[in-house]
Amino acid sequence: MFVFVSDGGAVRIRELRVPQVAIYGETVLFSCLYELDGPDDILFSVKWYKNQEEFYRYIPGEHGRKLTFPLKGVNVHVSLKKAS
Repeated sequence: MFVFVSDGGAVRIRELRVPQVAIYGETVLFSCLYELDGPDDILFSVKWYKNQEEFYRYIPGEHGRKLTFPLKGVNVHVSLKKAS
């Protein structure tokens, strides 16, 4: 997973949940709760990878774009919940 922030900004990963093992055909949940350090910091994107191949990208903004990329053995069901 990679997180990209504006120049000079910093992001703090509060919680990262990634299963160590996934059984083929079963659903697993990936989640990343983060905080930006400064009030002017802007999150550009969050990307998830499997074996160095991107399968999911979140680009925040007015509409919060969520992109998925085909990858054998990976089916993405997208949902987004903001931490309070």
